[in-house]
Amino acid sequence: MITIRGLEAGYGARTVLRGVDLDVVPGELVAVCGPNGCGKTTLLRVLTGVVAATAGSVLIAGRPVAATPAAALARTVGVVAQNAAVPPGFTAFEITMMGRTPHLRLLQSEGRRDVEIVRRAMMRTDTW
Repeated sequence: MITIRGLEAGYGARTVLRGVDLDVVPGELVAVCGPNGCGKTTLLRVLTGVVAATAGSVLIAGRPVAATPAAALARTVGVVAQNAAVPPGFTAFEITMMGRTPHLRLLQSEGRRDVEIVRRAMMRTDTW
């Protein structure tokens, strides 16, 4: 669940988001649409902890994003950049499997459980 109340965020003295309220419940599909420069990427950056909110509250699964350690946040939220540079030869499965990285220990390889989680996610999104 994502809960945003009175969110303000920006870059330096430039406020990009002001007064944003949003509720997203588990299983809900949400699209963020708008013209270039309206704050879509800034909203995603706030949700992932890359940009700090200057006002308001942002909760993911009931936890404030600002108070959540980066590793814990990475296990909850993932973003694939629109123009991500992927080396040639990577399959959709391999790219999706990269999302399991925050759930592994240092130098740990993926296991059967990770493969099954990725398979289910890809089946759900019709990308398998």
